[in-house]
Amino acid sequence: MQPSYTISGKLETSKEDSSKLKNTIRIYREVCNYISNIAYNEGCFNSVALHHLTYKDVRLKYNIPANLAVRARDKVVSTYKKNRKKLHFFKSLSIDLDNRLLSILLNEEEVVVSIATINKRIKSKLLIDPSQKEFLKHPIVKARLTLEANEFFMKIVVRPRNVNNIIE
Repeated sequence: MQPSYTISGKLETSKEDSSKLKNTIRIYREVCNYISNIAYNEGCFNSVALHHLTYKDVRLKYNIPANLAVRARDKVVSTYKKNRKKLHFFKSLSIDLDNRLLSILLNEEEVVVSIATINKRIKSKLLIDPSQKEFLKHPIVKARLTLEANEFFMKIVVRPRNVNNIIE
């Protein structure tokens, strides 16, 4: 199994971008709860089957990007793998991102992330430890954006290419 690394940082956002991100996170949580209701009531916990039950309605009702709908469905499916006996309700203000919803722009001075929102993409400076910057050149496995105390934090998991896993 290849190693992965988690880079943690804080976003520096404008008021306008902060508002767009907050709105997107809240709607994402609503979508997760909507999909969770359908999954529980229909007894449908398979990712593909749940996709067919919810995808079109979610896109129309919430007007969110396609990959946000997919990420919400996957989040719901993963929680029901642990317990299918009760309805799951999502409370946290976080959003799961993949490489289509998140891109990273590296330059010598700073790290800028581009994040898809329900309105349009926003660009924001990501404040991280300088020693972590080199890891961001590797492919993104997954990422999570979290809203805590009115500030945005991000955890990005990357998997380095061509890592020598030979044990001597």
